[in-house]
Amino acid sequence: MRGISDQLFDWMKRRSPANQESDYQLLQRFQSVGDQSAFELLVWRHGEMVLRVCRGMLRNAHQAEDAFRVTFLVLARKAHTIRKGNVAGWLFRVARRTAARSQSLQPLASLPVDLPAPQHQCAVEQSKVNRIVLAEIDRLPQRLRSVIVLSYLEQETTEAAAQEL
Repeated sequence: MRGISDQLFDWMKRRSPANQESDYQLLQRFQSVGDQSAFELLVWRHGEMVLRVCRGMLRNAHQAEDAFRVTFLVLARKAHTIRKGNVAGWLFRVARRTAARSQSLQPLASLPVDLPAPQHQCAVEQSKVNRIVLAEIDRLPQRLRSVIVLSYLEQETTEAAAQEL
């Protein structure tokens, strides 16, 4: 079942302007003059990947969406700390750390007793595999992590990833 976030990203892709500015240029515009449209373009470009990372680590859809929002709040606050480089890789790391913190805020022992058990053991195993894969991607050096994030998580074409890098 597709959630509201998925529908929103589909809508945003259809309406996304053909802006050729790099992520870093958009970030600079947002930081220097507070250009909200530049920030919005960054969310359009990377929101789906950030949500995918959050969902990969968190089984609770609401927590994943909260982690998604926090990730972009951190971007808004910390835009000045990002050096010229790969914004997608930076967002990946922040999303992963935010989801991990969110996961640790509500330990399984404190969950209500009447929560239904997972339908399939496969979903639980897949969630574990997702967390392991994301952790390993996070451990890669920036130059390698950027390639993985753009090619696989952002699903960019080889040409688009090469241009960004």
